[in-house]
Amino acid sequence: MGVTGSGFGGYGITVAIRDDRGYLHVYAHLSSASVSVGQRVKQGEKVGHQGSTGVSTGAHLHYEIRKKSSPSFGFTVDESGVVEPTQYLINYYGQQPAVDKGDEPMTAEEKKRVEDLEATSKAQAEWIKAEKAKANMPCPDWAKTAYEHYKDYIADETGSYEFWRLLVINYRKEKGIKVQGAEK
Repeated sequence: MGVTGSGFGGYGITVAIRDDRGYLHVYAHLSSASVSVGQRVKQGEKVGHQGSTGVSTGAHLHYEIRKKSSPSFGFTVDESGVVEPTQYLINYYGQQPAVDKGDEPMTAEEKKRVEDLEATSKAQAEWIKAEKAKANMPCPDWAKTAYEHYKDYIADETGSYEFWRLLVINYRKEKGIKVQGAEK
């Protein structure tokens, strides 16, 4: 599972396979894994099922090739720790890339579908950005009193909207503060 600090944080169900050159092939966001830890696999063997686990907006396969398998399964904060998969696999198997013989131009309907997918993808990216911002928001003004009361027990001055809301609710309960208009 893609646990924070593991090298696979946010990746959900993950299968990582080290090849004979020491590179780590990572398959992430799977709905399930078909292999177990330490199992040897062969080319063409199914290792999992495409999914949307971890931080994901829809079913897909996240595939990357890392230059190392340790520490933290070769995780790096930038792209210096990974290789471009297509070229790596071409070199690994000694094959030449297929030459594109030119596809038929897209129909108006296909172009519209691509435009719709791009718009959806952009909207999802904006939503993810907004959600991440909510998870790390500084203490809002309406929670300052509760924060000041509990600050010795809070490790960070940021939190999610839900964290601040629950902090205020707990503070009000502890102090016996009734909110006007609130029903039980």
